[in-house]
Amino acid sequence: MIFDRMSLKSKTAIVTGAAHGIGRACALALAEAGADVAVIDLKDTVFKTADEIRALGRKTIPVIADISDEEQMNEAIERIIREWGKLNICFCNAGTFQDIPAEDMPLEEFERVIRVNLTGAFITARAAGKAMIQGNIPGSIILTASMSGHIANIPQCQCAYNSSKAGVIMLGKSLAIEWARHKIRVNTISPGYIRTWSDEPLKPEEVGTSNFEQWTPLRRFGSADEIQGLIVYLAGDTSGFVTGSDYVIDGVIPHFKEENMMMKYSKRVAGIILCAAMAGNLLAGCSANQKTETAADKAESEVSQTQQPSEKTSEKPSANVPKIRLVSWQTPSDPKTKPVYDAVMEFAEAHKSEFTLEHENILGDELKAKIKTDVASNTVPDVFLYWGSGGNSAMLLDADVIIPFDEYLEASAKIKRDLFPEESFARTSSGETLATITLGMEYGVWFCNQELFDKYQLKLPETLDDMIEAGKVFNENGIVPFAMGSKGGNPAHEFVAEILGQMPNCEEDFRIINEEYTVDTPNIRKTLEIIENMRENHLFPADTISIGDWNQHFAMYNEGKAAMIYAWTWQLSNMSQEMADKTVIIPAPIMPGGTRDTANFARSGGDMGYVISRNAWEDPAKREAIITLVDYLYSKEIQELSLYSGGGIPSRLDIEVDASKVSKAKLADVINFAKGKESCPNLPQACPKTECWTDFADGIDELMAGISTPEQVIENIDKSLAAAKDE
Repeated sequence: MIFDRMSLKSKTAIVTGAAHGIGRACALALAEAGADVAVIDLKDTVFKTADEIRALGRKTIPVIADISDEEQMNEAIERIIREWGKLNICFCNAGTFQDIPAEDMPLEEFERVIRVNLTGAFITARAAGKAMIQGNIPGSIILTASMSGHIANIPQCQCAYNSSKAGVIMLGKSLAIEWARHKIRVNTISPGYIRTWSDEPLKPEEVGTSNFEQWTPLRRFGSADEIQGLIVYLAGDTSGFVTGSDYVIDGVIPHFKEENMMMKYSKRVAGIILCAAMAGNLLAGCSANQKTETAADKAESEVSQTQQPSEKTSEKPSANVPKIRLVSWQTPSDPKTKPVYDAVMEFAEAHKSEFTLEHENILGDELKAKIKTDVASNTVPDVFLYWGSGGNSAMLLDADVIIPFDEYLEASAKIKRDLFPEESFARTSSGETLATITLGMEYGVWFCNQELFDKYQLKLPETLDDMIEAGKVFNENGIVPFAMGSKGGNPAHEFVAEILGQMPNCEEDFRIINEEYTVDTPNIRKTLEIIENMRENHLFPADTISIGDWNQHFAMYNEGKAAMIYAWTWQLSNMSQEMADKTVIIPAPIMPGGTRDTANFARSGGDMGYVISRNAWEDPAKREAIITLVDYLYSKEIQELSLYSGGGIPSRLDIEVDASKVSKAKLADVINFAKGKESCPNLPQACPKTECWTDFADGIDELMAGISTPEQVIENIDKSLAAAKDE
């Protein structure tokens, strides 16, 4: 039977870019067809996709990884092979986009797009192909290209994107030829205008309203679920003779567009010019002062990039109303952030007589790459979310890219320092200069899996010695005692600061790093020796690099593979209710040499807040609009929305938390446990120069992995600090 032959039972698959859109839809389709599916993305919403796969009764492995990072992708696929033993299917779907005129595009931006879309596809396909060859698996590899690999779209300026996707098509054909002898099939798909920015269906009244829909003969966007059947077909055995092919799923746009759209578009523009000219002649006789709308004004594009559109207020503003560019992490496709996103857009609509809002959504570390590119091209957003700690904001402040936040506070009548806890400013400052104010507080706490401690009749740890003794039992039973890793310093830099925070007069150590450019203090030496002691006693996972970064180490605890973890509240969105029910919060175990009462100690802070472009602030037409917008972004309304919809802990002091409305697992318990307790700074804010942080992070990575000793770490970091001081 054909449906039996299309079954993917007993097969394993990986899907990149699986947090939303085509990747998510196709990961679920592969699971519905019977495959176990590992999902990879840079966004932590990939864990939601993993939960959906589990609900279908299939196995999954969620991984946070960058497809353009060779090491990360190799590690991800090696992990899948270790756990599942084989790989049958690889759908390399992740990618990125740009819409910048070629003459204005920095070389770094062009190279970034090529690196993600083309090089990333090669890195992923090569790792998957190698695993299939070594396992003697006749596999299927599918690469996402684009109709833009066949045509040059208008009106978008996307030469890098088009070039990268054309390259993906030829990469697929080339790999199909090379790997045919291994019985590995390689095909590409080229989607057209697919509505991937939201998993919610369009409302009936919204269908057909975009130019992109008008340019498609079917008069609508495609949907991600219309890609699913093709992916299941290409992944399975029924397509056994199909390889080296490219499948265009575009509602026939290329043929229609190449033959008809350019003519139609040119006629439309010509008609507009003619009408404008006629209107100009007519109106000239009526009023010499009345401005005629130009053809360029009329022909302005309604949307930019179809897969990740920026949102604008609905009516075109008058020439006197400034446009404000806002970049945030709120997206309409994420249920946790959608209420805040919608509120901001509604606020902008209500104030459209004062400004028009262009709202872009860029998540995670992609934001850093974006801002770096914008600085190089002098296109920095007017207001954007960013990390305020010295290790991140110093460069922007030093280069006068952003204003010291106190300039805004002095100008605002609604937002003042005394609305926020004083200790929060330390994490959002570079030296004595305030870069921003955190939008939300975060708490770092110790979690223990009570079920595991009860199973092996172990007491919850109160000291490091208790941890070591419990660790021996857990190791004997195949359980990692303490989930902690370090890759790029994450998340271990917070753990290092947690231990340093127990040392006597630790605030002085953070000051010395920042002002005297050295980490060679007795407390820091003691802290690094404790980390080394924990590693030597096998409290950490065997490979601290591969489970480094925030989501990997938390996934180890959430899946019941580790007994303890030090984690932050923003990670709780990844905690299942089942694990929340097993989890207890404990005071930090007392470390050797520590003098702090850990029952009254819980590190707190939060270094993400909105920063303001210096150029925009100095523009008289924009300043009042910026004040109005930022006032609202820090308003009580927004912070309460963030708390009850997404689990963000308010940074404002005038908000009382109603535990009954908090939906995020364990969050109310953490707030009750940690609020009001003593805290200490973190390492990025102590780092005096942005460029030094890489060396800080590398040192922590090497210490956790056993590559370097505490003495070597101190020596290497001090060399970096000395070089920075001499600049």
